[in-house]
Amino acid sequence: MAASRAGIAAVPIGLRKDLNAENVSETVATTDRTPTRPAVLRVLADGQERDFRDVCEQAATLLGLSQATREERIASGQSRYVNRVNWACSGLTVAGLLERPRRGRYRITENGRAVDQRSLPEYSEKDMLEWPVWRAYQDEITQRKIQQHGDGVAETDDDAAADPVEVLAAGERAFNAQTETSLRKRLQEASPEFFERAVIDVLWAMGYGGTHGEKQHVGRSGDGGIDGVIRQDALGLT
Repeated sequence: MAASRAGIAAVPIGLRKDLNAENVSETVATTDRTPTRPAVLRVLADGQERDFRDVCEQAATLLGLSQATREERIASGQSRYVNRVNWACSGLTVAGLLERPRRGRYRITENGRAVDQRSLPEYSEKDMLEWPVWRAYQDEITQRKIQQHGDGVAETDDDAAADPVEVLAAGERAFNAQTETSLRKRLQEASPEFFERAVIDVLWAMGYGGTHGEKQHVGRSGDGGIDGVIRQDALGLT
């Protein structure tokens, strides 16, 4: 496989054709993020562990994104292509095609390498249903959507498209369901220490400790004792 001038494996012909300079901005902006996933897999195809920023930069180079496209922002202020790469990495990790050995760092798995070798121009969420773990993840999201909708029936795209306000509301519910499912999965897979620290951080974010307090993780895995201490003032008087 030939190497590009940027030091990345050459982009497949199909992917290069689909993501040419004329249509790449619109394609990358789609919510399904289908062209971004093959690019992420190709960037990581050499098996090396890379941090998220490096994956973003190399994927942008591989996709041939112009500087103007890289500077496009979404409503939150985040770069649009970084947002797309983030969602692609997240989904591929859930599906077992990438692994996250450390926070903010990714590495391809054997299944991910197998998908990359297909040289696909796109790889949609529907395509990812070939992996049982992704199917289970999507089933859980569907159940959460049903619970949030409140009437025991999941929304359809046609229902949501009837009214712009409903489109936004449905999008928010879908995002919340996906975020909740991803967060629960990550907490379950994390170490006990990570979970303990996460609980302390949540309590801290809720306002425990006030504006001048401090927090401290003191627990050890399996000790059955106190996991952390939150003081309302830095001196520890309260």
